[in-house]
Amino acid sequence: MRDRGEWVTDFLRYHVLIRVFDGDAGAWLEVLSQKQASAPDMVFVEWIGDRLRAEPQLLTHLRELVDSSGLWPAPDDGRHTT
Repeated sequence: MRDRGEWVTDFLRYHVLIRVFDGDAGAWLEVLSQKQASAPDMVFVEWIGDRLRAEPQLLTHLRELVDSSGLWPAPDDGRHTT
């Protein structure tokens, strides 16, 4: 079973995926590769990238969850209409 710290880390990773990389796991993976990031981050990004390719509608769901969390408000730039 995963501990609370792992759940919190994944929660924050979803926010980074949506807010920093606009849902583009490939772009995030490229940055991680260049910076020789930690293995857990790489594993997460590879996993979510696979999920997003298999389930394209998941990105909309993740955007809605991140938006509704209130942790990291969406930029007011008109990019998203969720």
